[in-house]
Amino acid sequence: MRDPFYQQIIERLKGRVDPDLFEACASDILRTDFPTLVPIRGGGDAGMDGAVADGKGLPFPLICTTSEDVIGNLTKNLKSYLSNGGTRREAVFATTQELTQKRRKNLETRAQELGFVLIQIYTQAAFADRLYYNPRWCLELLNLTGEPSPISIVPLTKRPFLGETLIGREGDMDWVKQTKGDRLLVGQPGSGKTFLLHLYAKQNEGLFVIRKDCTAIASAIRTQNPKALIVDDAHVDSDFLVELRQLREQIGASFEIIATCWPNAQDKIAGTLNLPISQIHQLKLLTRDEVVEVVKSAGIKGPLELIREIVSQAQGRPGLAVTLTFLCLQGDIRRVALGDALSESILTTFEPMVGKKASAVLAAFAIGGDSGMPMKVVANALKQSEMKIRCIVTELASGGIVSEIARENTLSVNPAALRFALVRDIFFKGPQSLSPEQLIETAPDLNEVAITLIGAKARGAHVPPDKLLMILEKARSEDAWVGYTLLGKDEANTVIERHPELLIRIARAALHKTPERVIPLLLKGAVGDERALHSSPDHSLRLIGDWIKESYPGSGVVIERRETLLKVIKDVISKGMDERVCFKALPFVFSLRYEYHTTDPGLGRTVTFTHGPITLDEIKRIASFWPEVLSIVKKLKNPDWSLVMEVINEIAFPFISNTYPGFYEVRKKIVAQMLGDLLALSGTRIGLSHRIKDISQQLKIKLKVKLDKDFETLFPSREMGDWKIAQEFQRKALLKLAEKWAKLTPDKTVERIALLEVEAKSVGINCQRWTPNLCWEIAQKVKLRLPWINAMVDAGLSGDLIKPFLRQAALTNETGWKMVISECLSNKNLKWVAISILLTIQPPPTYLMKKALQDLEGFTETIKILCFRKEIPEETLVQLLRHPDPLIAGTAAIGEWESDPKGEVRDRLKNDWEKAMLRLNYDEYILGEILKHNSELAYKWLRIHIKQKNVPYEMLKIYQKAISSLNMENRKELLMTFPKDSWRSEIINFLVGDSLELYRILLEDKNKKQFHLLPLSKYKDYSFEHEVWKEDDWISKAKAAIDAGYTPEVVARTVFPIESSWSGNESDMWKRSIDRYNGLCSNKDPRIRKVGEINKTEAMKALECVLAEERREAIYGYT
Repeated sequence: MRDPFYQQIIERLKGRVDPDLFEACASDILRTDFPTLVPIRGGGDAGMDGAVADGKGLPFPLICTTSEDVIGNLTKNLKSYLSNGGTRREAVFATTQELTQKRRKNLETRAQELGFVLIQIYTQAAFADRLYYNPRWCLELLNLTGEPSPISIVPLTKRPFLGETLIGREGDMDWVKQTKGDRLLVGQPGSGKTFLLHLYAKQNEGLFVIRKDCTAIASAIRTQNPKALIVDDAHVDSDFLVELRQLREQIGASFEIIATCWPNAQDKIAGTLNLPISQIHQLKLLTRDEVVEVVKSAGIKGPLELIREIVSQAQGRPGLAVTLTFLCLQGDIRRVALGDALSESILTTFEPMVGKKASAVLAAFAIGGDSGMPMKVVANALKQSEMKIRCIVTELASGGIVSEIARENTLSVNPAALRFALVRDIFFKGPQSLSPEQLIETAPDLNEVAITLIGAKARGAHVPPDKLLMILEKARSEDAWVGYTLLGKDEANTVIERHPELLIRIARAALHKTPERVIPLLLKGAVGDERALHSSPDHSLRLIGDWIKESYPGSGVVIERRETLLKVIKDVISKGMDERVCFKALPFVFSLRYEYHTTDPGLGRTVTFTHGPITLDEIKRIASFWPEVLSIVKKLKNPDWSLVMEVINEIAFPFISNTYPGFYEVRKKIVAQMLGDLLALSGTRIGLSHRIKDISQQLKIKLKVKLDKDFETLFPSREMGDWKIAQEFQRKALLKLAEKWAKLTPDKTVERIALLEVEAKSVGINCQRWTPNLCWEIAQKVKLRLPWINAMVDAGLSGDLIKPFLRQAALTNETGWKMVISECLSNKNLKWVAISILLTIQPPPTYLMKKALQDLEGFTETIKILCFRKEIPEETLVQLLRHPDPLIAGTAAIGEWESDPKGEVRDRLKNDWEKAMLRLNYDEYILGEILKHNSELAYKWLRIHIKQKNVPYEMLKIYQKAISSLNMENRKELLMTFPKDSWRSEIINFLVGDSLELYRILLEDKNKKQFHLLPLSKYKDYSFEHEVWKEDDWISKAKAAIDAGYTPEVVARTVFPIESSWSGNESDMWKRSIDRYNGLCSNKDPRIRKVGEINKTEAMKALECVLAEERREAIYGYT
């Protein structure tokens, strides 16, 4: 027992106890165990101090003793009972003495020797336990009033203690333990002062003063002899500390005084105790990550959003976090989530000191949101003097819930949950509420007011809808409209009606409130938007898909959302909505997976991605939607079968790794039904039958599908075994088909190819396509190709199918080929075919080649590939290298350099190749590599291009690589010719590099004064390659700059800070900078030392500010 009163009972039982009173007490107290027990008073008790009737004969005896000779007293009383004719052989024994296990055993043995069984033995501890709850006998038997000691290991606090783990306060505990003498612990309410000292007290280090009665305290000190007395919340009654110090002197005690107080009372309490600064310790607020651990250790492990809300409300105060956690564990989660519990806790804490006006003052500042409210505005609105408001605010600020922001005399209330609850209770709870009109009209940021009112309304505030909408329209804040959308269905519909331009911005919120209204609008917005969904989070269809997939299995919304989406799709298709867009959304209905991501409830630096399958029952319900989709497909005149197949693919291949038993079996059964239904619809759809067969084979579904042999040859299913064997088999089948079709008329064969191409495209087959290979083979076999080409053009076949015939016609100089290729040059879809053929045949017709060379824009990649493969004849390549467009010529030059053997240029081409390279001035990686490995070419290239005033940023890497290959003389010449009005001063750094000689040359050039200090600051430039701090190199250049007339102050600015970009904490960057400045501070040259000292001083200031900001972020989160 921790209660000192219990120890007092033990001590009195050890002393002299009146035997008669003890007998009466035992008979009374033990009656709870033996309801029929009655006392036997007087001297002639025949060995019985009490009698217990059990209905089995005469009562058996209760024997009581206060004597130290316990076994002697038992023996005497049992023998007396026997000698007086007692017939029972059971007994109960009671004693005020403490008995060891051995002594208990001895009593039981003695009783057995006399023929008795001791039913129970009640010892000192048993009576102490019972007396603790019996004030009457404590007073009558022991003369104890039951009043607890005024000093206790248990503090007098309203906050609960959950757990015994100290988190984030280890250093604070060390300070309390290691500091001797009177001391003061300072911290905001709820910061954990009491819990910290409670754990300290439990280590027998001190006791809390729980009753300010100096007489009782003096008596308790003599009895309990504490090492320290803890006075919690000493600011409430600082005079008591004076009395306690006087008591210590008066009774000659040696206890230390450990006081706690709020920050605003630090000076007063420290003065009362005469404490130096070394005896005062500030409790810092805990980081969000630490408060998360506090909440978890107190008993809440999840959900994450609840932990996050508690952490956000606690704002670094573990005591408050434990209070909120306790309320949640008691089932009061709603009050915590709404901020009611926080508001009640805050007001209960502050109203005793600042009065009932605290809530109104807080609410007035709260209505301004994050931007706060000016003190003067609040004073006017509440009809109070500004001095009165300032006095109240001073007390509130000490609790950490009011803080000053950038604007002078403007204060904000935190956290947001507290703001919302206060504004609701003070301004919008009923007829007695205060009017917020003046505050709203004069608020510095109407957007923040709107967000605050929305938060209050979400928590039950009676904010007039018209008033709120008027504020929202004036605020013009998209964030506020999103918050308004989340209030409910009516509000979401209002936003959609008033601001349709905000559809994408509010869509995620609106989908949760009014999906049947917003989904049609999103589908309409998706028409014509061909962006990939995975990389376009603002795509209308992506928003719908995310809404579907984030529904958690078993929550009920999995089916509800899919049913809603399917219902909307059916409705809008019936009204003429774009069928393609609707079918793009249909796979979401049949998605078997859920996926969402969460951030940790602390600082949010850890992102957890969760995905998996929905439940088996939900999958079965989803399967029931298929007949409705099938009905839609049947009604369409020309459905897009590729999109229909995507619906099946969503179930057939859900890409879920962590499934459960039965998942794949159910999925397979559903897919089998879907494929069977589509097969019945397929009719003569060759491509659809192929896709059905392909899926059924992959899932091992037995399904009889009639396939087109030619289609299977040209669009084979994926190989399920050895791919080499499959490829060889496919090649032989292709050759056989080519042999057969080459003998048919062009029209008939082309018609067949066109049909199969259309069928493949209709079901989304874009790989495993062998039709280009087929056309190549046929083109080799037929004598005349132009009839085939004409038929293909008429049929609208793609260029890669026409190319083999046209190329072969050109190579064999077939009559009419020139006219056909000329027509292709004018056809935007076939131009590439004509150009690639003209560039690769030898010799090409001059007039056609001239026409092709004049129209090469957009074909640089084709040119590069053809050059790389060495497919372009040298004569044609020369023409490309001499092309007037530098990009065309340069691309051809790069293709030549990259061809095998890489890095070598054919002798005949070298002259033209170099000229082309010198003209190329384009962000091309290979250009940089070529210049990097050819210093002569690099020098020539730089002489031409370095004079350019506005060098594109993307080209700087190429300049850097080119300069890296130059010798000193080349660099010096270029440095002298570098234009003084260039926008790209980085090139100066590339030219100077690590050379002190070149830097001195730069310093001597008065025309380039604006560039003089750039080489000193290159270590701040991380844009290209990581610059390692080279202290000796920098110092040498710094001395040269100072010698040239620049002051240490000016030089210092070039490396402040040393790094202009960094990863990790900014404070780490400043620490690294300080380490480097320390190196300068120890230099022998006083000028360099001054540079180091200047920057170190500034860096220390910056570090202090940054550490404070990082600490703020760790406590309150990122903003």
